Amino acid sequence: MPKTSVVSTRPSAAAHVAPLGCGIAADRTVRRAGLDGVRRWIPWAIDAPTMLERVFNRARWPDAVAAEASALALEIALAHEAVTHALADAAGAGTLEALRDAPITIATGMAASFTRGAHTALVTIDGLASPKPTTLHRDADDGLVAIGALAARMRANGVDPASAVAEELARRLVPLAFVVPVTPGRRSRLRVNGAERSEEPLVPGAFFSVPHRGAAEVEITGTPVRASGAAGDLGIIVDARGRPLALPPRDAERIPTLVRWFAALDLIGNAG
Repeated sequence: MPKTSVVSTRPSAAAHVAPLGCGIAADRTVRRAGLDGVRRWIPWAIDAPTMLERVFNRARWPDAVAAEASALALEIALAHEAVTHALADAAGAGTLEALRDAPITIATGMAASFTRGAHTALVTIDGLASPKPTTLHRDADDGLVAIGALAARMRANGVDPASAVAEELARRLVPLAFVVPVTPGRRSRLRVNGAERSEEPLVPGAFFSVPHRGAAEVEITGTPVRASGAAGDLGIIVDARGRPLALPPRDAERIPTLVRWFAALDLIGNAG
């Protein structure tokens, strides 16, 4: 991931490419975000010299597979900050709203190549911080590149590619999760296709997934949330952590918070 790109496919199409990443550009991400900015996403205590050494090694061997938990955690932390700062630049360019309000979100590149789909979901949800429901996909086979080439050829031949692109998206990309951000009321509950799916009322700060596959009509009672989407391996992810997403500054609170968030997306077997 030498560069981080965010793209909107709406008529007012917007794209941003930043020299940030979690591979060869890992050191640039740290330079931009700061060492503490990256460190805050790692779910255990780590000192600055150790962190710097690991970032250097990641940039030096960008194609190495993260085989240990510490290496994987660093990749996830770097991806968090790469996406977050690319979106901050998009905000400065006035293009952020179109990106965050999209009903379909597709993660690609290294963000989509984590072994577990839960890691892709965590990076995308936290980095994008969309306030609206979205169906999250991950493109692990460069499907977007093929679809882009198809659309370019069709346009060159004077053909509108919209329907063909929609068909290819449906064929190549499988939904990972339906992500539903919400600010719950006192007695809010989750309903999926008309049936209640949470035993207890939702509370601010909640972050969890419920098993579900396929089309979903989601309602959060006591809130304006009424949304349609599609779920895959990670089901429906309900995110009541608030926007903008905030981490406690002290390790004593930050680390347990991150551990809870990581655990929340591992609730469905070995998905991803």
